[in-house]
Amino acid sequence: MEYNERSSISEIAHELGMSNLPHFAQAFKKRFGKLPSECMSKQSP
Repeated sequence: MEYNERSSISEIAHELGMSNLPHFAQAFKKRFGKLPSECMSKQSP
């Protein structure tokens, strides 16, 4: 799988087989200590 700065969080979650976006965000935060949106906003120019 290849992701870039234009990939949305929902696109990434779907590619990983997670259709429940709130569950994905919760699992991501548990694993990485941040919400996906917090990581994405830091990568945006």
